[in-house]
Amino acid sequence: MECLRGRWFFWAALSILGMVLFVVGIPGGILIALYMGQRSGTLEYPSVEVTNDDFFTASELLFNVHRTNAYFRNRVAFGNVYLNYDAECWWFEFACTMRKLMLTGALVVFGAGTTPQIVFAIIVCILWLTLVSNYKPVG
Repeated sequence: MECLRGRWFFWAALSILGMVLFVVGIPGGILIALYMGQRSGTLEYPSVEVTNDDFFTASELLFNVHRTNAYFRNRVAFGNVYLNYDAECWWFEFACTMRKLMLTGALVVFGAGTTPQIVFAIIVCILWLTLVSNYKPVG
C-alpha cells in the first residue's frame, strides 16, 4: 500500500480515531462513570436514611438496599481509581492520567530537547504542583 494514496487515507483516519478513543476516551468514560456515581452518592458507603425512628417502611428499605448495592458495584468496578484520594477529589486520578498524557504523548510533538518541549513540561509541572497543593487529594 502506498502512503498518501487511495485506501491509505481510510486506514490513517481509522488509526487516528482509535488512538484518540483509546488515549482520551477510556479515561473520559471512567470520569463520566465516577461523576455519575458522585452525583448519586454511591462512591462512599451510603448512610441509612430513616424518616421514622420506630421502623423502616418497605420503600425506605428498598431505597437503602439499592444505594448500598450501587456503592458495592462502584467499589468493585472503580474502587482502585478513587479510593486512594479524599472523597471530594474523586476526579483526581483522571487529572493524574491527563498529566501523564501531556508529559509523555504531547511532548513528542516538540523536538527532543528543544526549548518549547522543556517550557511546556515546566508549565505542566507547575500547574500540577498548584493543583496538588490547593486540593491536597491524599489525606
